[in-house]
Amino acid sequence: EYVCLETDTVVMEEGKTRVFDEFVKSKQGMRQFKTYKSPLFDEDGELMGTVGVAHDVTDLGNMTVELEIILRSMPFAILVYDDKGRVTDINRKFEEYFEVKPVNMIGVDFDSWKKSILTNSKVNEAGKIEVCLKNNGVTRIVEISEEPIVDVFDSFIGKLCICRDVTTERTFEERLMLSANTDVLTGLYNRRYFYEKIEHCHAPQVSLLYVDLDNFKLINDLHGHQVGDNTLITVGEILRSCCPGDLICRIGG
Repeated sequence: EYVCLETDTVVMEEGKTRVFDEFVKSKQGMRQFKTYKSPLFDEDGELMGTVGVAHDVTDLGNMTVELEIILRSMPFAILVYDDKGRVTDINRKFEEYFEVKPVNMIGVDFDSWKKSILTNSKVNEAGKIEVCLKNNGVTRIVEISEEPIVDVFDSFIGKLCICRDVTTERTFEERLMLSANTDVLTGLYNRRYFYEKIEHCHAPQVSLLYVDLDNFKLINDLHGHQVGDNTLITVGEILRSCCPGDLICRIGG
């Protein structure tokens, strides 16, 4: 139990509930309290004192310091914002990814900042936002997710915005898709991709041009398969040049 006359005076003068951060000396050293104080009135409405509830948040303060250390060492870009949506902290990875400094971010409205970076973004299959960042000639794809933060009393106090570099994953996925959908020799789309596109095509009218190479077997027989492969590659390049906006596929082979 303790009494702080200074905060009692403030509450009695203002006549309303106030919240204070107070430090009290104890046998365990200095303790930090989050104190909620309200004026106390008698039956006649006369002010007779104050009543308060104090939470010992000393350990919570130590946790804040530990959290700061953890944020600095995390391999992800992390932004922290409070229950009012104001940015309270960013780590070094965040500074690197988004080319900003804490002095330019602390106190900024998170939603406003988020809208400013969504010009080159999409929502992935997991429902999370992915943003393409270009810094110093380096292109980076960043997946953004948000996780709530609660204090020791299980009260919501803000959120962690975690930005994970998924460039390598997306590049690998694109290569897999390219390998599955294209002909290795010519780079044209393959039979599988052609039938998939036709199946999901809902256009009212489609024009289809089917091209065959006359006497192609003769080229292979007389000049060898290497020359035959080069011929197919050349034909593919010609078709791409003539029809740059069309779907070109190698059905045979």
